[in-house]
Amino acid sequence: MTFFIISLLLNSKVNALVIQVEGLPEQYRVFNWNYEANEAEFNNRRTSDFKSFNFYIPDQYVTLNQDGKINLWESLEKWREGTPRGVTFPRTSPKDDVTRFPFSETYDPSNPSKIPSGELYVGLGEALRNQKSIPDLRITSSDGNKVDTTVPIRSIETKLNALRGKTVSCSSNSGKAAECLVCNCANEAMGEDREGRININRTVLRRVQGVDYPNTICSVIWQKSQFSWTIVKKGRFPYMSFRSLSGDNLNECIEASKDAMEQGPWKYDSFYNPNTASPSWGRWSGITHKNHRFVKNPKFRVREDANMLIERIMTGEVQSVE
Repeated sequence: MTFFIISLLLNSKVNALVIQVEGLPEQYRVFNWNYEANEAEFNNRRTSDFKSFNFYIPDQYVTLNQDGKINLWESLEKWREGTPRGVTFPRTSPKDDVTRFPFSETYDPSNPSKIPSGELYVGLGEALRNQKSIPDLRITSSDGNKVDTTVPIRSIETKLNALRGKTVSCSSNSGKAAECLVCNCANEAMGEDREGRININRTVLRRVQGVDYPNTICSVIWQKSQFSWTIVKKGRFPYMSFRSLSGDNLNECIEASKDAMEQGPWKYDSFYNPNTASPSWGRWSGITHKNHRFVKNPKFRVREDANMLIERIMTGEVQSVE
């Protein structure tokens, strides 16, 4: 039986919450292979060596519930949002971007910008999502304070609204449905009116329902050679007009994306710009709206759980990452 203990201890020397992890299942531990130094040392180490370890969350990111309980998930999320990407939360993959963090025996939480190369990454968020299947899970704090390990469920509308006032990066797959939708709205639907923008994201939702496409919003949008703005040539994005979104551009795409989610998938699964392309599949039946023609693949196959999947995405029950 797997035994998984997380003990939370306050460390006054470094002004950080010290989290002690014991018995974390090995599937939640993975090395970052982008190391620069000590290659031989890290080649000789295995993820199984890290069944027990400590890591730190700086005190300013520790979040308490109204009842005084330590909210572990919100603390991790707040820490990620308050730390420059590529420093404390480098993304080796889109998977579990919220709570995949580095562990290193030499990591100093008082100097979080200095991360040693070759560290381990821990998918604690994944473990928390699956905690019911991890026997004997216990989370405690040294001062007796209870710890809330609940993983919040937020609707896609809530997540879209939460982007207001922020700057959203579009230059990589964040793995977050709300961010992917607004970036797709701005880049793929550039030059379209409100209805055109809605139509393009409704096409994304239709593909999510398809057997031959990925089953998440971000993975559909970032699928290789499918959406022009995500195509990479010689390490660049030649068709990406908005590398980041903020202000009015962001707000307009938030509203258009909310409308697309409310209206849901439609019957068209592909589109193209007749002014710049003439694909062979352009003969499929469809409609034209402003700069785009939307068509229906006669061989499109729907997943058995298609409607349930979209409903779970809207309510936030399905993570936006795979």
